[in-house]
Amino acid sequence: MTVFPRTLNSVHLLIWYCYILQELNLSHNEISVVPEFFRDLQKLRKVDFSHNRIKLLSFDNLFFVNGITLEELDKLDELPGRYLQKNGYLELPNSHHLTVDLRYNEISEFDLPMDKVEMVRGSEGMHRFFARATLLLGRNPIACGCQTFKLLRYWQQEIRPVAEEETWGGQRLMLPAAIDIQGLSCSEPPSLRQMNLTDPETWTQHLLPLAGLCLLQGYDLGPT
Repeated sequence: MTVFPRTLNSVHLLIWYCYILQELNLSHNEISVVPEFFRDLQKLRKVDFSHNRIKLLSFDNLFFVNGITLEELDKLDELPGRYLQKNGYLELPNSHHLTVDLRYNEISEFDLPMDKVEMVRGSEGMHRFFARATLLLGRNPIACGCQTFKLLRYWQQEIRPVAEEETWGGQRLMLPAAIDIQGLSCSEPPSLRQMNLTDPETWTQHLLPLAGLCLLQGYDLGPT
């Protein structure tokens, strides 16, 4: 395990060259946004961002590298292992799973635009739709409302975010991580405060009635 100093900027360049890094611990700092540079480190198995000050899970934070374009192949000194050639790109053969720990932050909202998600169709197998990565989101003060149902459907892998390269070019260069919301509770509104999102009682007594109200108000709960 590698533990870095408290200032994120001071280690950014160092981490960029640590291509053999397998574990990265940046917990208990003052990090307010999820940095993106670590996603290019192909050998990473675990990244710990827990106990920081991250408030928003952005759309871009959800994606991880799945492949490279044919043009990018010439820029690599060594392609790690064998690859599969797809429609205009090379799928990387990552065999390991990456866990990104975002628990115990201040995440109260997430960015999941309805025009950038799709239903998951199981004909190809679930592994074709999601990256080999999981985001741990428990112990964050999520604000629960109509938008929460998109998060729940994403967690259950009914829907998934889709990167621009896949939407317009069919290239799965970036795939969304799976999310783990065990231990995730509502901070707002007061009627749902401290309710665990994965608790069956929360669903039957609170979330299902809220879903009906959201639909009556014309809110889009996602593709069907």
